[in-house]
Amino acid sequence: MKKRCFVSAVLFIFVFMFFGSAAHAFLGPIVGSQAKVWAATIEKLERERKFSEVVSQTTKFIDWLHKVEKLDPAIKDFLPRMFDTKANAQSMQGFYNSAANTIREKNISKPDSSNIEKVMNYEKKDLSQREFFNMANAFHNERIAAKKVILSLVREKEKIVKDFLKQKDVTKEGLEKLQKTIKEIEGRVQAKEKQLSEVVSKYYKDTEKFHKDQIVFTFLQNMGLNSLSKVASDMGKQIWEGQKEVREGLLKVSEKYQHSWNGLEEKLGKMKEVHGQVKDLQKKILALMEKKPLTDAAKKELMALKERLDKLHDEHANLMAGIEKAFMDAATFNKLTPDEQKKYMDIFTSLREGQKDIDSNNKKIMAFVKEMSFKFGDLNGDGKLDKVDLKMLEDFLKPRPWPFSVIRMPYNRAADLDGDGHLDWADLGLLRDAVFGDRKVFPVEKDNKPGDLNGNGRLDENDISFLAKIMTNPKGYAASFRRLADLNRDGKIDASDMVELVKRYQNQVKLILIPPIVRILATGTTEISTGTGNLGVVPASGTIVDDSRTGRVGTGTPATTLDSSY
Repeated sequence: MKKRCFVSAVLFIFVFMFFGSAAHAFLGPIVGSQAKVWAATIEKLERERKFSEVVSQTTKFIDWLHKVEKLDPAIKDFLPRMFDTKANAQSMQGFYNSAANTIREKNISKPDSSNIEKVMNYEKKDLSQREFFNMANAFHNERIAAKKVILSLVREKEKIVKDFLKQKDVTKEGLEKLQKTIKEIEGRVQAKEKQLSEVVSKYYKDTEKFHKDQIVFTFLQNMGLNSLSKVASDMGKQIWEGQKEVREGLLKVSEKYQHSWNGLEEKLGKMKEVHGQVKDLQKKILALMEKKPLTDAAKKELMALKERLDKLHDEHANLMAGIEKAFMDAATFNKLTPDEQKKYMDIFTSLREGQKDIDSNNKKIMAFVKEMSFKFGDLNGDGKLDKVDLKMLEDFLKPRPWPFSVIRMPYNRAADLDGDGHLDWADLGLLRDAVFGDRKVFPVEKDNKPGDLNGNGRLDENDISFLAKIMTNPKGYAASFRRLADLNRDGKIDASDMVELVKRYQNQVKLILIPPIVRILATGTTEISTGTGNLGVVPASGTIVDDSRTGRVGTGTPATTLDSSY
C-alpha cells in the first residue's frame, strides 16, 4: 500500500512539472501581447490628459505585472516606465508626495540612483505647493476683509443719500454738507481700494516663482480657494451695485436742488455772470475788428479771444437750456412762491433781452472771422494750398456719369481763382501753378500787383509775353486778368499798357534785355535801334509787327480758349 502511494506521488509531481512547463510556454506570448495593449491604452489616456484615469490604470497594471511576471519574465521591462507614468500623472494633479512615494516603490522594484533625484524634485514641489496654498488662502481672506470694509462704507453712503432725498427742501447749505460727507467717505473707500490693489500686486509678485515652476493645486485645494474667491467676487458685485445706487441718488439730489428756488437762483446768478463775460469779450473783439486791415498780431489776438468766447458760449447755452427747461416745467415753476416766481421772471426776461444783442454780435464776429480766415485756393479750409485742394477741384470738374451728372456740386468761392463767377479748368491751372510752381497770388485777389500776370510777386519777361497774348484777344480772358493787364486804367488793353509794363520792368531792374517784338511795339517801327532806343508812339490799333527781316506786320494768333492762354 505504501509502495503504491509513493508511486502515485512521484507520478503526480512528474505530471505537474510536465504540464506546468507547457502552460508557461503557452501563456507567455498571450501575457506579453496583453501587456502591450494595456500600455498603449495608458499612453493614449496620458496624451488626452486624463491623469486620474492614468493613475487608476497604471496602479492596476503594475499589480497585474507583478502577478504574471513568472509567465513571461520580459514583461518586467514595463514596470519602470509605468512607475514613471503614474508618478507624472499624480504630479500633474498636484499630488507631489504621492508621486514621490511611487518613485520610491519603483526603486524597491529596481534600484537606481536617478530615482533619488526624482523623489527629491517631487518632495520640493510638495513643500512649494504647501507654501503657495497658504499664501493663496491668506490672500483671499485679506481680499474679503478689505471688501467688507469697502462694502460697509458704500452702504453708509447709500443710507445718507436716501435719508437726504426724504427731506422736503434741498438748501444750498444742506447740499454742501452732503457733498462734504460723501467726499470724506469716498476718500476712505479710495484709500482702502488702493490698499487692496497693493495687496493684489504683492501677491502676484510673491507667487510668480510658483507659476514659473508650474506648481498646481489638488482638486480639494482648488475647491477651497475657488470658494473664497467667489465670496470676494460676490462682494465686489454688491459694491458695484451700491456705488451705482449712490450715483443715481446723487443725481436725483442734484435735480431736486436745481428745481428748487435755491438751485434756480444760483443758476440764474451764474447765467448773469457768464452773460456779462460774453458781452465783454464780444466788445473787445468788435473793437479789434474796427482796426482794419488787421496786423498778424491783431489777428492772433482776435482768434485767442474768439476761442475763449466759444467756450463761454457752450457754458452759456447749457445754463440757458436748464433755465428754460425749469421755466417750462409746470411742476418746478408752480412749486415756487409768488415772490420767487416774479423774481425768476424778471431775471429771465432780462437775460432773454440781452441774448438778442449777443446773437447779433455773434453773427458779425462769425462773418468777420470767416472772411479773415478765407484764402483763395484753400478749398478745405486748413489754411494751406496743397495737393488735397488740387484733388478737390479736380474731382469737382471731373465729368460724372448719369445720374450723378444731374447733381449740381456746391459752388466753392475759394476755387474761383480768376473771379469769373464759375469754376472751370482755368481755375485748376491757376491752382496747379500755386501748388507746384511760383504763383503766389491769384488774379481774383484785390491786392495783386498790376502787370504781375503770372502771380509770382514780381514783374518779369513772362508777364510781358502774357500781356502780348491778352492784347490779341482781351475778351478771351477773365475780367481779373484784364484788370491786371490794364496798367494805365483806361479800360482797354493795348500797346500803351505794354509800354507802361516795360517802363515798370525797367525801373525794377538795372539791366534788361528787351525782346525784339517788344521793341517794335515800343518804337512803332520795324527798325531795331542800336542807339539810345528812345520809345516812340505806339500804333493805337495794337497790331503786332513781326520781328523777321522782312518787317511784315501781322495780327498774331489770339488765344481761343482759356487753356491755351496759360
